[in-house]
Amino acid sequence: MKAWIDIENDPNKTIGEDSKTYWYIDMGVKIEKNKQTGEVVIKNTMNFNEYFLDITLDQYDVFENEGWLKGCLKVNIDHNNEMAEKYEYKMNRVVDEALISSLKKLAEKNRIKSKNYSDRLNKLV
Repeated sequence: MKAWIDIENDPNKTIGEDSKTYWYIDMGVKIEKNKQTGEVVIKNTMNFNEYFLDITLDQYDVFENEGWLKGCLKVNIDHNNEMAEKYEYKMNRVVDEALISSLKKLAEKNRIKSKNYSDRLNKLV
């Protein structure tokens, strides 16, 4: 897994450790490596509860083949696009103008974030 190798080889990254795993969190993404099996698990931490979300197979492929930074950027792009779509969906189902305005601002904010991450990813390619 290229992403784990990237982290291990970066002297600026501090890898956490507990009894069963090594782990690292950055950019809303957590990567864990099981000490016994060597299995690597990656989770999206950008949610509103205490449970982390599984990443998609497409996202996992980026971590595996392209590395940590590109994988994190992919997760952030996808996450912000998804959030924008949720706000846009809600916008079309409410009648309160103030709420529509707030949802529109939130959707735009997420679209801008997604574009910034996309621009950053494109510079790496």
